Amino acid sequence: MVLITIGYLVWFGWVLRRLLVTQLPRPADVVLLSLFFYNVPLALVAITPDIESLTPYLVFLNSVAGDPAIAQRTLMLTVLASISVAAGRFLCGLGSARTGRPLMIAMSPALQRSAARFSLAFLLIVVLGIALFGVDSFFAGYAIESNTDTSSEGTALTFFAYEAIGMCSFIWFCCRRQTGRRLGGTMVTLALVCLVAITMVRGKRLELIIALLPLFLLLWSTRLKRPLYRVGAVALAVLTISSLASLRYGEIPDVASLAFNTFSEGLYAGHVTPGVIEALDQHWIQLEYGLRYLAAFAAFIPRFIFPSKDEVIYQSLTDMIQFAPLGATSMLAEVYLQGATVAILISFGFVGALSRTLELKTLAADDGQLPFKAVLYLVFVCSFVPHFRDGLIPSIKIPLQLIFVVCVVVLGSGDRLRRRLPLRRNQAGDHHFAGAATRRLKPRIRTAAIDRIG
Repeated sequence: MVLITIGYLVWFGWVLRRLLVTQLPRPADVVLLSLFFYNVPLALVAITPDIESLTPYLVFLNSVAGDPAIAQRTLMLTVLASISVAAGRFLCGLGSARTGRPLMIAMSPALQRSAARFSLAFLLIVVLGIALFGVDSFFAGYAIESNTDTSSEGTALTFFAYEAIGMCSFIWFCCRRQTGRRLGGTMVTLALVCLVAITMVRGKRLELIIALLPLFLLLWSTRLKRPLYRVGAVALAVLTISSLASLRYGEIPDVASLAFNTFSEGLYAGHVTPGVIEALDQHWIQLEYGLRYLAAFAAFIPRFIFPSKDEVIYQSLTDMIQFAPLGATSMLAEVYLQGATVAILISFGFVGALSRTLELKTLAADDGQLPFKAVLYLVFVCSFVPHFRDGLIPSIKIPLQLIFVVCVVVLGSGDRLRRRLPLRRNQAGDHHFAGAATRRLKPRIRTAAIDRIG
């Protein structure tokens, strides 16, 4: 057990190093980082003698999480899931590379305006979600429950709209990089500033982190190319977020509180897998055999189309609240609930294979065209993986919604997804693009694009 733990920690250190030196993080590495963060810290605390006495902040909210035997099983399940991700990625990479012209999005002024307008529209949806949740309850803090009948709808709308604003902002900044224009910049700025202000008052950090991740990854792959810059940017972000958390609780930030706030999400979510393991061992609950996967895809259907969705879908599932301190659940726990170790092997193997197909070198648009694969990459890394903390249903439902949002934003610009525009040679022997995408760009931008190819 000790050798396995040490080997896993060394492997994880290598993954962290690769995240810092790779131009754009591999999706599989982000999955491994999430598995570690939401499962390993609390398990290590449980199996390390007397470590709890080192800090007054750490409390086992579920006593079973402090059982060393169950903590070891949690750690072994995390190692198994990580190996499954790596194996799935490796096996997918053995296949032949696909050829052909991928789907592209033209970075045009019209798309820039569309992204700005939708950013503002989704900000209004955030306001609607707050109203449905209850304004007083919402701004009283993220750990405060609402008594309104529409609180679940308000939470769903707010969380989804945050991420939609993040995707729209990413598209807007990509268009700005290509066109050099700031069309609709006021609307995008207003949306982002409002998200930051709401988060500072409410205190729920994950919503804002997920919303800003697309922009951060764009900066990561285009500006922060040196590992030292990346370490500094991550450290500054963590310090800022942890300090805000301390101030939200009326505490003066110190080393101990900042350290705890950095890992608090993972420590809370780390209680769930031990709880599920014990409940299955004691036959308090039963395996769901994939039922939660079906519920996740059915949850994509809006309630106005499927009014009885809560009764038909959610009431047939195991209530995870009993294992989830402060609402922080775990993807690993829910996958284990679907079929024990077999479900972990299959599910995380598939996640590894999917992550391999979405690997990219950069998020920068290629000569006025952004691959739709970049959108899928962002949805995977910035929505699917962060929702590991919330379980299977949000991690599947919200990414599907975001893909739909991007398609609507593109169609709202009057354009459409298209295959990569081919190059053709004119009579002078110069290369230029066939299609309308480059005609929308400024002449100097289009000329620069042609020069880089020719």
